[in-house]
Parts: sequence; C-alpha cells; structure tokens
Amino acid sequence: MLFNTLDFFFFLLIAYGLFLILPGWRMWIVLGASLFFYGSYSPAILALLLATVGANFWGARRLELIDSRVVRRYILGGCVTLNMAFLGFFKYTNMLLYWGGMAALNHPLEAPFKILLPVGISFYTFQITAYIVDVYRGQIPAERKYYKLVLFTVYFPQLVAGPIERAGKLLPELDFARAVPAEWIRTGMLLCLWGYFKKVYVADNLSPLVDYIIEAKEPPSGAMLFAALLFPIQLYADFTGYTDIARGLSRMMGIELSLNFNHPFLSTNHIEFWRRWHITLGTFLRDYLYIPLGGSRVGAGRAMANIMIVWALGGLWHGATAGYFVWGLYCGILVVVTGAALPGLQRFYDARPRFRSFAGLGGGVFTFLTFALGLLILRAPSYERLMEMLSQLLAVSAPLFNPGFILVSAIFWIPLVVGELWRILSRKEEPWIEGSWQWPFFFLALTLLWAAGRFEAREFFYFQF
Repeated sequence: MLFNTLDFFFFLLIAYGLFLILPGWRMWIVLGASLFFYGSYSPAILALLLATVGANFWGARRLELIDSRVVRRYILGGCVTLNMAFLGFFKYTNMLLYWGGMAALNHPLEAPFKILLPVGISFYTFQITAYIVDVYRGQIPAERKYYKLVLFTVYFPQLVAGPIERAGKLLPELDFARAVPAEWIRTGMLLCLWGYFKKVYVADNLSPLVDYIIEAKEPPSGAMLFAALLFPIQLYADFTGYTDIARGLSRMMGIELSLNFNHPFLSTNHIEFWRRWHITLGTFLRDYLYIPLGGSRVGAGRAMANIMIVWALGGLWHGATAGYFVWGLYCGILVVVTGAALPGLQRFYDARPRFRSFAGLGGGVFTFLTFALGLLILRAPSYERLMEMLSQLLAVSAPLFNPGFILVSAIFWIPLVVGELWRILSRKEEPWIEGSWQWPFFFLALTLLWAAGRFEAREFFYFQF
C-alpha cells in the first residue's frame, strides 16, 4: 500500500478517524493499522517481521536478567546475527549465487525458488538491531510488552523508508498518552501536503524524462548531462517527499519523527553532505559500525580503512548489486579525499583570504556534480552501459541542452527550488505553517497537485531498499 494511492487515503481516513474518536484505544488502533498496512504487501513478510521482533524481544529481556558478560555477548551476537541473516538471505542470496557461480564455475547460479525482497526490511532490520544493541549497552531498558516492540518496528508512517528511529526516542511516544494539540494536527497536515507535492508533482513528473534519457541508446547531445543534473533533484524530491509525509502523519498523532534531511545541496564538501543527507542512516552507521570499528581514534590509515568499510557496506545496504557496492566505494573515496584535503585547503585560505569567498561556491558545485556523477552508477544496469552513459555525458555540442527538456522540467523543479529557498532564507524548516502564508501555500500546492500531479501509484525510489 503506497502513500500516493487512493487505497492509502481510505485506509488513513478510517484509521485516523478511529484514532481521534477513541483516545483510550490509540495505541491499539495504530498497532492494528500498522499490521494491516504492512500485511497488505504480503502476510508472509508480516510473519517474518513478527518473528524478528519476537527474537529480539526475548534477547533484550535476557540481557537485563543475566549478569555474565560472556553470556550477554552471546545473546547480543545471536540476535544481531539472526537479524542480519534474515536481511542477508532475502536481499543478498541472489547476488552471492551469481558472483559465486561466476567466480567458481564461470557462469551464474540461481536459487531453486524465487526470493522476494520484503518491503522495508533494510530499514526495520537496522532499527530493531539498534534497539538490541542499546539494551546491551545499558542505554535503554528492555521493552516489557511484546506488542509495543512490534509497534515500534511496524509503525506504518516510517516503516518502509525511515527515518530510522532510536528506541529511546520513539518507544516512549508509542503509548499515545498525551492529547494531540490542534496545532500539531494542522501543521502535520501541511507537512504532508508539502511531501505529497514533492513526490506527486515534482518527482513523479521528472522521473519519466530522466528515465527516457538514461534508457535511450542514443540520446540527443547534452541530454545525458542534463539527466545527470536532474536526477539528484528528482531523488531529493522523492525521498524527502516520503519523509515529510511520514513526519506529517506522525505529528498528526502526536509524535515528532527525526529530521532526515537538512538542506544537503548547500553542502560545500562530501563530509558535510552526508551529515545532511539521510541523517538517521548516517548516524546509525556512525554509532553502530564506524565507532565500534575504532572510528577516527585509531591511526590515519586505519581510520580511512574504517570509512571505506562503512561505505562499502552502506552501498550494499542500499542494493544487492555490484553497482551499489561500487557506488559505496566511490562515496567512501570522496569522503576520505575530502577529509585528507580539508586541512590543506584551510591553510591555503588562511594564507590567501581573498580566495575564501569562492571556496563555498566552488566546493558546493564540486560536491553536487560529483554526487550526481555517482548516481549514474546506480542507474546503469551494467558496466558496459555505465561506460556508454559516461561517453554520452561528455559528448556535448551546441546547443548544450535541449530547450524542450529545460522547459518541460522547469515547470516542475522551479516550484521545488522556490520552496527550498523560502525555507533557507526564512531559517525555518516549515515557514508556511504560520502567518498569512499558510493559505496561499495550501491552495497553490493543491492546485498544482490537481492540475499536474501524477497519481499513478509510482513507488518511492527508496522502497527498493
């Protein structure tokens, strides 16, 4: 059940209506709605999720009752191994068979049965793994109610594509003990509207143009460069659109989910960029992988190796293909090079202050262009196609861009840019929620959605993860 379908609107109308009129039953209503929401994809994947939660529930309770350090480590290791085994089987079996067969037999192997990837498994696996680790570390108590831990894992607004929430933050909110202020409902609805606008009006209208160019064998001159610059905007609108809908729905129920994006395209280097893009994934990888590996407390060479390990695994978390692995290494190299270059650049600008004003702009352009270039790795179905795309990227002649492509796409990305500039200049995450701006914003967004929104149940890009 996708957020951008009529089925979801009917589901939400019933679930939220019951939530408002039966305040004493709110936790059970949200739990039932979340189980129905996820079970609508497949009862089998719901059973898998419930089994995963059950194992971690049992493990967390044992961790609180047992003092033996060795036994506690075995319990933690067993739970984490089980979580990763489920994720690995469903997400990576086909990849391992393919590359294992190619390496050993020079031809790919296939599983004797079709393995379907459960929706959202990458996200909820990380979330439940963070829970069991936090209990082991003594940062939070083990949850004593199985059904509440189920709700923490299956909570429908953020189940499929995040934000990845920590148990210490989200679990206490799932009692729904507080009354929801009318202001939260109003601002939550406006945030949902902004999310739907980005997804249905911006991302889904840019997607066909980007797909057409990238999939074309011989695109017009400059078209591949145009698509490479446009795809990051489409991806940003798609992913932040989902996040804003998730945060808006949660706010309407009295829960404030984590901010997952903080103006990433304002970043002046790749370290800053990844602190602003998909923030909850970045903090998860930092706290549960990078720091346990030693982080930056070890020598420079070991720290660089840790970064590359994190990024290689982060790439594979996004997708079980060689392309995602290479993309992860590509991003890791950019982060490592950035970290090595920043001290020297700082000394250069300290000695030549007149160049400092160009540093931010130049760094921002470089960061965006190299990020966009990396995304082509994700879009290429094979190494050969990637090489073709890169050659088409460089094969440009006058006019550089097709005026028709620019005109068609500008209708959709200009409103997004205006909205983002409004947020930046106002220094507010949601400037439209106050003052006299809210009603013009509301009617303009609705008008554009009605006139040109693509209500075709297109999946959010991150659903594939």
